[in-house]
Amino acid sequence: MSITVQELAEYYSNLLIVQYHNKEKAKATIELFINTLLPENDATENLLILDVQDAFNLETSVGDQLDILDKYVGVGREYMGALLSDDDLRFLMKLKIIQNTSNHSFEAINTSLFNFFGTDVFMVSDGNMQMTYYVLATLSTVVQAAIDKEIFPKPMGVGLRVLRTDDYFGFDEYGIGVPAERGFSDYANIDKQGATLTYNDIIA
Repeated sequence: MSITVQELAEYYSNLLIVQYHNKEKAKATIELFINTLLPENDATENLLILDVQDAFNLETSVGDQLDILDKYVGVGREYMGALLSDDDLRFLMKLKIIQNTSNHSFEAINTSLFNFFGTDVFMVSDGNMQMTYYVLATLSTVVQAAIDKEIFPKPMGVGLRVLRTDDYFGFDEYGIGVPAERGFSDYANIDKQGATLTYNDIIA
């Protein structure tokens, strides 16, 4: 990673809280600290200050760094007498962050789910105090941990159901009684074959 000292100074001065954000002296003080700490060259690479910045990124942190982040999120790495992997802990932390920060409207939850997980996890509501989460079957183990730890985001008093699915699900054709099993197609594969949602796919 390469970045100029000036760019780095501006980055940190822009992190000032709103009360000081437009205070030129406060911004100048931060920029002075950065210029004092960094070498007197135009570009910086592999600096400790950048390593620390990246170490506590939720998407890239591992091991002890991830555990430190989790102290603020509150998931816990231990589950069923074992320790969760970094990837599983990161998955649960994202759900917990949504639970902690969302206003718990269906729109807000789904927007946050998409921002964190793309199409791997999504939620629908039947409009009758029941929410259904759809998750990829490959996530079944960590999803069970999310259920047990009660961190799936949902409004108070709303029922929760979690279904696993391989590449989404198919639909029954009216009058035929057998699943079409086509799933959702895209431009690259208009005949994409999906999987039928069955009783065995219900996790909870």
